[in-house]
Amino acid sequence: FRRETAIWAHLAHENIVTLYGTTEGFGPITALVLRWFPHGSLFRLITEQGIALSIESKLKLLHGIASGLYYRLYSLHSCLTSTDKIAVSSLFSHCPW
Repeated sequence: FRRETAIWAHLAHENIVTLYGTTEGFGPITALVLRWFPHGSLFRLITEQGIALSIESKLKLLHGIASGLYYRLYSLHSCLTSTDKIAVSSLFSHCPW
């Protein structure tokens, strides 16, 4: 958990939520301190407006998610073992970006 949050805190990408750190005292487990989104989460957007979203909007969302995921996995690449690198590389071997 600590290693993962340390990596996450240093990621800088428009499609990855900023992690400011962690805190304790809000319950039995450590809480993550994330950037605040006043209009809610992606889950909320899809739940409330998913059917009404245009194909273009849905594709933009999908592209943003894929872009953030690709950046995240690429950033982790240097921290992974050789076996993990093969698995991550195979995930994106067919992606055009």
